[in-house]
Amino acid sequence: MKFFDVVLVVLAIAIPAAVCIECYECTNSDGNCKENKKDCNKTMLAVFATFDRCFKIKTGQKVSKGCTTKSYCETKSFCKNITETCTASCCDSDLCNASTTEVPTIILITVALLVTASGILETIK
Repeated sequence: MKFFDVVLVVLAIAIPAAVCIECYECTNSDGNCKENKKDCNKTMLAVFATFDRCFKIKTGQKVSKGCTTKSYCETKSFCKNITETCTASCCDSDLCNASTTEVPTIILITVALLVTASGILETIK
């Protein structure tokens, strides 16, 4: 019986930790809202539904971020009733909905293409 008690204690500690996620949270912000962090595990929808994903929605120049569920992410309903240009994404690691800059990605792709092109030119010579 003592072994069973130990297993229950371990499960009670491990299960909440497994679904705990921290997300940035803001609504219609102009900035990246890195000052607002939320422990999503403290917000429960129902007994078996916890916020286990972070989301980021961009409409025009405004950004909204927060906690959501995996099932809501799978419905892809974030931009459903929004008339202006809207992009949305979900992720499942701590603070993964931080603002990302697209410029460094473009620079990295350009550099990779230039290196590849120069390698091809060297092979042709």
